[in-house]
Amino acid sequence: MCGDRRDAGCGLADGTHVKLGNQKNGQDAVITNGVAMLPGKNAFAESVCTADRCVLTLIHAGVPLTDAVKLMSTIRVCIIGVKSKGALEVGMDADIYIFDDRIHIAMVFVNGVQAHG
Repeated sequence: MCGDRRDAGCGLADGTHVKLGNQKNGQDAVITNGVAMLPGKNAFAESVCTADRCVLTLIHAGVPLTDAVKLMSTIRVCIIGVKSKGALEVGMDADIYIFDDRIHIAMVFVNGVQAHG
């Protein structure tokens, strides 16, 4: 899932060809219906769900906004064992998404610095 870093396929249009993982030895994939698929389109390659899409999906499923944000951020990094993310505290990475009133990403900060693009 796109969260801690900008994954190769996040937010790209259907039909876009990407290389997932290592650019030299990574897996070729194509974005199909918002999902990274293997070139034969017979299997999923990776999630390309953006943070805002994760939160919106949870909200549409009936999860309250605060719980949806917690699931997308804090709980997710605990499950995968990342110690430097998931909280705004001294010593943490300070990767931050700021949503607008429609839960679309308005700004992104990586290591406390606003990302552009």
